[in-house]
Amino acid sequence: MEEYRVKMMPQADAELEEIGYFIALDKPQAAKRFTTEWVAALTTLLSRFPESGTVHKGEISA
Repeated sequence: MEEYRVKMMPQADAELEEIGYFIALDKPQAAKRFTTEWVAALTTLLSRFPESGTVHKGEISA
């Protein structure tokens, strides 16, 4: 099965950072673990099943 490259858009990255910050207010280690594992899981899923995500219709820079 072909795997695709996954790129996180700036808005998604900013929102994940806000979520991580909120979690870190109570448990900093849990925040780091959550964001790292979430990105890894999502990247794995979307690299194998690219049509399960939202298609960005604008310009994407490298």
